[in-house]
Amino acid sequence: MFIKNTLIYLLSSILSASMPFVLLPILTRFLSPSDYGQVAMYNILVVVLTALIGLNVTGSVQRKYYDDDVTKEDIAIYIGNCLYITKLSILLVLLALSIFYKEISLYLEIPVFWLFIAVFQVSLVFIVNLRLAYWQVESAALKFGALQLFNAATNSALCILFVVWLGLNAEGRIYSIVLACLLAGIVALYSLFRNQLINFTISKKDIIRALKYGIPLIPHVIGTFLIVSVGRLVVKNELGIATAGLFMAAVNVSNVLSVIFTSINKAYVPWLFTKLKINNKTYNKLIVKYTYLYILLLIFVSVLSYKFSPYVFELVVGPEFRSISYIIPLLVISQIVLGMQKSIVNHLFFLEKTKSLSTITVFCGLISLLLLFFFIKSYGIYGAGLAIFIASVIQFFLTYLLVCKESNLQWNILEVFK
Repeated sequence: MFIKNTLIYLLSSILSASMPFVLLPILTRFLSPSDYGQVAMYNILVVVLTALIGLNVTGSVQRKYYDDDVTKEDIAIYIGNCLYITKLSILLVLLALSIFYKEISLYLEIPVFWLFIAVFQVSLVFIVNLRLAYWQVESAALKFGALQLFNAATNSALCILFVVWLGLNAEGRIYSIVLACLLAGIVALYSLFRNQLINFTISKKDIIRALKYGIPLIPHVIGTFLIVSVGRLVVKNELGIATAGLFMAAVNVSNVLSVIFTSINKAYVPWLFTKLKINNKTYNKLIVKYTYLYILLLIFVSVLSYKFSPYVFELVVGPEFRSISYIIPLLVISQIVLGMQKSIVNHLFFLEKTKSLSTITVFCGLISLLLLFFFIKSYGIYGAGLAIFIASVIQFFLTYLLVCKESNLQWNILEVFK
């Protein structure tokens, strides 16, 4: 079942990820670097709003599924209370935007209207992720993949319509993303109600548990933002929005690996949580052994990626974007290191040690921010890739040490393989 679900997750994710990747040659020919830079700034806003809207409670729904004697009705009430949290967070975000919209719009160099449609998009994505999260723990990989592919296909089709046919440039790209999320959100919400997975009975206990899980993850998400996304902001401020557009194109190509690692992780988490709940010595040793073998495989992949990724990038993007190919190896290896981190961080989610994880991520995010300012001044845009790589490596090793400390599994590599 694990292998079958992994293949389904991997295939659906590769297909859904390949659609934006296939669009990249089109977008880098129909959008200027400045247009692409605007899209990058919008995506940064979306990342920040994702940390605030819903307060990261989706993961707590997955964790609730593995409670002892939990029923479907318990899950439905829990999801209903998570939606109450989401509604309140949306209102607070809209209040903040209504006060600071001018400053945010000027800083990001995007229209004011985009700020509010970003809130709409993130709210829809929360509902989609809620539906996907429950399908994941149920190991309903086919349904998971179908919704994922529907969203990606709609996004791509609308992108071609708005950007290529109607010539709406950056605005068309944003509209295609939001409308695709709207359609996927409608499907997800309908599915949740149809399967009786939403019950709006207020439960103070569920609200407190979801908040205890999600709020400590806000610094984790912000820290990840500082490592992965803030480089685009620093590049924009130091080198201009056109250069930020070039950098974003390079990041998008490297993100293909991130999608693959996320797909593997989606299949792995239900299997891992089930085995951790059993807490069997044989299973525990097997988990650690497979983790180390996976990390060794990724190290091998990183060597190949360093050699060949610049050639792939130059084949994919338009002529205006090819000058940035020399930073691709650093970005690709950074994604591989983050893939290694994904293979161990789930132990902390199972133990609900989200506060400790957030401390590490924020620390690494601040290191990334400091390195960005220093390296960009010294090495230009290559410095942005270097800062992300160093911060990713530090984050992996600190997360590994925390897992070794908190988990009751034996992580001594000599003991595991003897």
